[in-house]
Amino acid sequence: MASSLITSVRLLLVLLFLLVGVPLSAFASFSPLQHDSSSTSSSDASQVYIVYMGSVSEVSTLDMAVNSHINLLSSSLGKSQEAARRSLVASYHKSFSGFAAKLTQREAQAMKGNPSVVSVFKSQKKQLLTTRSWDFVGLTASSARSPTVESNLVIGVIDTGVWPENPMFNDTGYGPVSSTWKGECMLGDNFTIHNCNRKLIGAKYFKAGIEQYGPLDNTRDFISPRDNNGHGSHTASTILGSVVEGADLYGLAKGTARGAVPSARLAIYKVCWAYGCDDADILAAFDEALHDGVDFLSISLGSFFPVLYEEDSIAIGAFHAMQRGIVVSCAAGNSGNSMWAVNVAPWIITVAASSIDRQFYSPLTLGNNVTIKGTAINTFVMEDKWYPLIPAAEGTFDNSTDDLNFCDVGALDPKKVEGKIVFCEEGGFGGVDESVVEGGGKGLVYSVEEDSVAFAFLLSASLVGYAEGEQVYKYINTTSEPVAKLLPCEVSTKEEAPLLAYFSSRGPNIFTPSIMKPDISAPGVDILAAWSKNDSITEYPPNLDPRRPDYNIISGTSMATPHVTGAAAYVKSIRPHWGPSFIKSALMTTATPFDPSKDANKDLELGYGAGQINPTKATDPGLVYDAGYSDFVAFLCTHGYNSTTVALITGETNTYCPKETTTPAILNYPAIFGAFTLDLKGDWYTTSRILTNIGDPSNLTYTGKIDVPTGMEVTVEPMSLSFTSFNETKSYNISIRALGLGVGTTRVLSTALIWYNEIYSVRTPIVAYLVTF
Repeated sequence: MASSLITSVRLLLVLLFLLVGVPLSAFASFSPLQHDSSSTSSSDASQVYIVYMGSVSEVSTLDMAVNSHINLLSSSLGKSQEAARRSLVASYHKSFSGFAAKLTQREAQAMKGNPSVVSVFKSQKKQLLTTRSWDFVGLTASSARSPTVESNLVIGVIDTGVWPENPMFNDTGYGPVSSTWKGECMLGDNFTIHNCNRKLIGAKYFKAGIEQYGPLDNTRDFISPRDNNGHGSHTASTILGSVVEGADLYGLAKGTARGAVPSARLAIYKVCWAYGCDDADILAAFDEALHDGVDFLSISLGSFFPVLYEEDSIAIGAFHAMQRGIVVSCAAGNSGNSMWAVNVAPWIITVAASSIDRQFYSPLTLGNNVTIKGTAINTFVMEDKWYPLIPAAEGTFDNSTDDLNFCDVGALDPKKVEGKIVFCEEGGFGGVDESVVEGGGKGLVYSVEEDSVAFAFLLSASLVGYAEGEQVYKYINTTSEPVAKLLPCEVSTKEEAPLLAYFSSRGPNIFTPSIMKPDISAPGVDILAAWSKNDSITEYPPNLDPRRPDYNIISGTSMATPHVTGAAAYVKSIRPHWGPSFIKSALMTTATPFDPSKDANKDLELGYGAGQINPTKATDPGLVYDAGYSDFVAFLCTHGYNSTTVALITGETNTYCPKETTTPAILNYPAIFGAFTLDLKGDWYTTSRILTNIGDPSNLTYTGKIDVPTGMEVTVEPMSLSFTSFNETKSYNISIRALGLGVGTTRVLSTALIWYNEIYSVRTPIVAYLVTF
């Protein structure tokens, strides 16, 4: 905004769009969705609130649930039955209990006092937070598979819907759907029963919550499970897309596309619309998905800020999913270092985004024959000749009041820009490519702080870093008639991968500092997967971008999350009897460590968690940290919930919290996380863990090994664990302190405890970090 103010707005837009996983160039054609701003409104104004009531105590029909919720509203608030009915927005009754209703602040406060209510919170909007990527993490086409088990797995995706005609959702070779499946395909705009098949076995949409902001516009949305945006099709196909040879984006990234578990079944739950993704609809999707019988849920959306567990629709739904043995993977968010990770409940697998060993380059050659290797998803080929190169400041209208370097929409004068390559600087309100196209420009050179992620543009373009931007600017200023060429896009190997994506939200978990978040990383940079034929690759409208391919290349933790869902499903297909805790532990303890010496990885486990997924290795981890349903119930007790509230959440009347005080650190998590303040960094942080033996052979001894960095001390007792039988458990105690925290710029120190023998290596991250919140 002033120059710094504008930069701040620009940053906010970048964060929002990366969370969605859409191209940077789409800024001008999309209005970013903010959280509901009604918190500033009068206490007499009605807003939609979620009234969460815990587990379902008894089976009920929708009519029974609606009548019960109307009676509760009427008796608690003194409303007539008719007034209560009018205020009711949605009822949840299949998998957990609760409802959404239009309430004033006073009424919401009154509902909180009802003994049958766990929590009451505003329903707000959440943001929508691969031919090569599976090979990169070791899950190749030749990896061991169990097709029969895989074909019985149902993956639920809560997102923007699906484009069912995409080749990656073809059901050739599939057998009949299991008789235990309870889902269905809802009909609607451009969506009939024939759009489902033996692969896409369920498709539902939810709009009662979002419609409280106004009716949906069917010129911007399909009022059906059909995907208007592309995001949902992209995430779903990453998990279980059928094998498609020759998949590419206009010749880029050409290869054989496939998901992690291409024989699995898909159930789509559409909750995201042009106006956003509402909490009330997200809870409705969870309620249906759990009842339908999904085995996994992949959720590439989340709040802009972390939300308390009891006020977070995703945390609530995921708890009840975990209760039923369903693995839930969620995006950590795309706010980089500026915000904390979201979706941090410990029963969720929280996913960071990392790079793969592939980079898309869009080279820029200056008239002095210096070539700069910029990045872009460049589907255009310019004529092989020199074009005049001008800075944006020389191409603006004479009376322009905009910052002359930013290329804001409407700022460029066609008389000055037509037929030229325009050099723009980061910092405006977006739409730089639209601005250059409007002015008749032939190409764009865009100087940005981070050029490690490629985006598609409306014309030939090259993203360059600040240092390279200075090089371009210097050439322009020292040359009487500067010229340049934008060369065709190149795809090359990036040897230093994996690197943490700059946009991936960092930890720690601000609600439970002793629980590591994010949990794990997965490919989320420049991922090719299925797309909606209703949307362009830049998400500009058809008059600006007519390109409508079957596939698109985008980035975000939205893209990383389905990789983890797919990895978890692959593990389940090989180990069908494993539950969520075994799968999560196996993925984390077998993850590939990052190289901490790389600048992109400087935040260590606060950025990338346990490391990058290694799906095949996770099928045989040797030992696991088992933290099941009862452990998470005990965890709730450590968070201040009393026995009555915990009983409501679990639906078990015999649930009691212990009288003695315990801490969340007792949760048997596959990582050791110590939060320190400057005045207490010399104190010892002590906890314990339990390992379960699932290795083969079962009679093995594991020896502990730690490479402790300077400034950190770690003790483990015992340092040897001997197992004699399958499912046998052994515990160890661990203490850490970190005098090196706060020295210079050091805010995090880490190492790993590795339990190893000649067959297995079980890696447990150990982290000490400085609390700054």
